[in-house]
Amino acid sequence: MTEEAIEITDDNFEMAMSQVSTAFHMLALFDWAKLIEQRRSADSFMHITDPTGYLKLINSENAANNFEAAQAARDYVAALKRIAGRPS
Repeated sequence: MTEEAIEITDDNFEMAMSQVSTAFHMLALFDWAKLIEQRRSADSFMHITDPTGYLKLINSENAANNFEAAQAARDYVAALKRIAGRPS
């Protein structure tokens, strides 16, 4: 990103936490674990059923970035669910 990060201060802390909550609610709508499992499953059979497609998949920087982003989204949602389950 080329944008400069906004410093979190006492004045904008609530807004920042609101954005964290919004991101959580949007990301929690999706089944990231299933998407990740489908990609991992493709590693076990796609090289046999569709060798050309599999080569494109494993050599695609975009596919690798998307897989990493899906893992990050899954981890983010899981972390916030853990935090939400803690006593105040």
